[in-house]
Amino acid sequence: MIVRIIRDYPAEHMVTLISCTFVTLQSAFVALAAERDPNAWKLRPDLELFGMHLKGPII
Repeated sequence: MIVRIIRDYPAEHMVTLISCTFVTLQSAFVALAAERDPNAWKLRPDLELFGMHLKGPII
């Protein structure tokens, strides 16, 4: 499907930007619907947050 879109709209970066934006919005809605506890969304400066910060660039 992406190949067909790129063929019709040769601005690859714009297609990628729009696609990523909509996927991000869809993921945010699903995540907010799945986890209704507002305290679960708060970032706390603990070892777990530090571990995610270090592991993120590796993945």
